[in-house]
Amino acid sequence: MPPKCHAPKPASDQKTKRKASKKGDKVLKVVTKGAVRRLARRGGVKRFASIVVPEMQAVMATFVKKLVTDAITYADNAKRTTVTAHDVLYALRHHNMHLYGYH
Repeated sequence: MPPKCHAPKPASDQKTKRKASKKGDKVLKVVTKGAVRRLARRGGVKRFASIVVPEMQAVMATFVKKLVTDAITYADNAKRTTVTAHDVLYALRHHNMHLYGYH
């Protein structure tokens, strides 16, 4: 009697080695409490409550996400795969924030 051959499993049944990443959590963790504190100090804030930190992290995450999306759109429109500093400047201008000192 010949040995039984196991047929390979379909691709949908095979487990992938990649781990699912939680992109939303990763973006919020990039802006740490210390970074929020430094930005607040630069803005002139002396003290703030601890419940402000998650709200500031969420606002900063959405701002950065929009800015990066616009910068990538400018790079795609120019048929480039690299986002340049000018793309970021144009994205900032799109949001009515001008950054002077770059040409």
